[in-house]
Amino acid sequence: MSSDSVLMCSKGSVARAVGLAAHIDKLNGMNFIQKYISYVKDNPEGYWFKRKLFGWGWTPVKWQGWAVIAVYVTLLIALFRHVDTGSHSASDTLIGFAVPFVVLTGALIVVAYLKGEPPHWMWGFPKEDDD
Repeated sequence: MSSDSVLMCSKGSVARAVGLAAHIDKLNGMNFIQKYISYVKDNPEGYWFKRKLFGWGWTPVKWQGWAVIAVYVTLLIALFRHVDTGSHSASDTLIGFAVPFVVLTGALIVVAYLKGEPPHWMWGFPKEDDD
């Protein structure tokens, strides 16, 4: 990168680029997948769901969490098949599917909240001083 292009960038852009380069250098020492597996296995509280690494939400890490996801997906498929066979119009399908979908998704979020790590925004692997 030439000095002219650096001068054209804002100071914030340069700082972000330097920070990203430092983050990539830290990850080079350990394969991302190995680091993720280590993060998932570090579960002394026995949570069914751990925080996602990027964004807000959870990901299943124990068999119970995966079972909850499997039941959720199975119920959604069964619901869609039931609504699809009994509906005569697009509005019947939408109404028959939307309300149960919202209820099932709400139930999934409640289970993840109760059986998972306390939620908060994350972007990358937690630092040593994070909870």
